[in-house]
Amino acid sequence: MPIPTISEILSNSDYWLNIDEASTTGTFKRRRQSSFPNIEEALSLWVENAVSDKVTLTDSILREKARKFAVLFNNREFGATNGWLEGFKKRNNLKSYKKRGEAGSVDVAKLPEQREHLKSILEGYNECDIFNCDETALFWKMEPRTTLARASVSGKKLLKDRVSILATCNATGEEKLPLLFINNSNNPRSLRGIDKTTLGIWYYYNKSAWMQRSIFESYLRKVNNMFRLKLFC
Repeated sequence: MPIPTISEILSNSDYWLNIDEASTTGTFKRRRQSSFPNIEEALSLWVENAVSDKVTLTDSILREKARKFAVLFNNREFGATNGWLEGFKKRNNLKSYKKRGEAGSVDVAKLPEQREHLKSILEGYNECDIFNCDETALFWKMEPRTTLARASVSGKKLLKDRVSILATCNATGEEKLPLLFINNSNNPRSLRGIDKTTLGIWYYYNKSAWMQRSIFESYLRKVNNMFRLKLFC
């Protein structure tokens, strides 16, 4: 420790000796100072404003913003490494929080029993001939459920723009059928002038972008025709 620092501590010995060990000051540990104070000061102010505006923050966003500040400060040594990022988050008390109201859980207690029941039904079939499909919704405008912040944060109104996707593959994972894609428009602006048969998916649409009986029946007919062609090839 440098001599001037020791002298300063000794000159304030009464203050340090009378600190309550249970207080915040008493439990405080000195943190390593940043090698890039200008960048971190600018980034810290930006983070504070972003959190106030309920902007979702991630590690990649912090890195990209820090690199932009490095360019502004003409700092060519800054690399936005993992070590720097973790240090920055500690120095600024940033942790990953799940937005309130977004929690969810899945009960997996019955999965082993259901797997055994399924095996008994499929006994005698080759795994390459067993196909399974699963439907999921893709909320393509929705932000991540977690964000970096200094304290617990509340969420904001979620964007519900969605499409539905049905994925199908066999039990070995070797054969994957084209994705069934359901949009809410037959000719969205992003696909105007594009032949949808060239997209590598089976494209459908309805106003809600949900699966419906007519779409699933059409899908099954396509799958059946595909397997018939393979059988007679």
